[in-house]
Amino acid sequence: MFQLTSTIKGVRKGILTTPHGDIQTPAFLPDATYGAVKMLSFQDVRSAGIDQILTTTLHMKINPGDKYIKRMGGLHSFFGWYGPILTDSGGWQVFSLIHQTGKGKVTEEGAEFILPTDGTKHKLTPEDSINIQANLRSDIMVVLDDPIIGDSSLKDNKRAVDITVQWAERAKQEFLKRYQLNDEKFDDPKKKRPLLFSVIQGGNYKKLRKECAEKLIEIGFDGYGYGGILLKDDKKTTRDMLKHFAGLVPEDKVRYGMGVGKPDDVEFCIKHGYDLFDCVVPTRNGRHGQCYTSFGSINLKSTKYKYDNRAIDRACDCEACKVINRHPAASRAYLHSLFKAKEITAMRLCSIHNLRYYSNMMRQMVG
Repeated sequence: MFQLTSTIKGVRKGILTTPHGDIQTPAFLPDATYGAVKMLSFQDVRSAGIDQILTTTLHMKINPGDKYIKRMGGLHSFFGWYGPILTDSGGWQVFSLIHQTGKGKVTEEGAEFILPTDGTKHKLTPEDSINIQANLRSDIMVVLDDPIIGDSSLKDNKRAVDITVQWAERAKQEFLKRYQLNDEKFDDPKKKRPLLFSVIQGGNYKKLRKECAEKLIEIGFDGYGYGGILLKDDKKTTRDMLKHFAGLVPEDKVRYGMGVGKPDDVEFCIKHGYDLFDCVVPTRNGRHGQCYTSFGSINLKSTKYKYDNRAIDRACDCEACKVINRHPAASRAYLHSLFKAKEITAMRLCSIHNLRYYSNMMRQMVG
């Protein structure tokens, strides 16, 4: 359940209670796509000040398998991570596979797709997604939606909204059945259960976003995610829609910026009332030498840092920036040389630094 504790100039501060602990919002969830945050241990993630993660339903279903994970005690026991875990619906990965391969389709029943690794055919329905996530025993589930590119036609977006709402209704009913609940018990804060989020679609059409939001709110969920590809169009259009979305979600519900990951985009969304974010940006870019700092981003692969003995960022207290005997634990010059040698230690330290930067940024924004 979500408790909004303060709102100052649009910035919201709250507590999201889950079966495996509270999330202090606003909060960032690094993507443990295949069961791990790439290059990092979960201790590295925690040391960066991150207490919650995301993993992908479809990847867990395919390998090692949701029934196997259930037998192993669920994601928390299997991973050795005992903080909150959000699982996506699998819809985004299915959407990507259909568009990558040109094979598969979305119908009112569900999504059909082919795995490029072995050519096998699969189907994912709203009910399947809920049951897979229940087997995974995640803390926050996301219902299956029909993702769509922001600049798609009005007709395509209308169809996506219709399917998204229909699937959300079916997923909610499957969730209630799975956890032996009804609508009244769903809203009972004393009832211990995973949280259930839905996704608001509608592309760049404000009227459709509003229509989708109203129908999903009527069904009733704990949180609502911004659906569709972000920053596909010009930044002004996307930010206008992000701002519009925030105004559609009730004050007492979580506003989830799905896939929002660049620091300036995260900062913009926090200022307009968003609560949760996930993206591969901080860790993926860190692996390529890009570090976010209090004075802008730098790329340590550049030769300009070859003789630079300063810390990545003097304002940071991460493992790489920590000062020991008046010197940083890992200077820019040192990290530059590690990248040149293709040493994975550089990728790890820059990923930790970026996660710490995000953690500090959010803490500083709420005071």
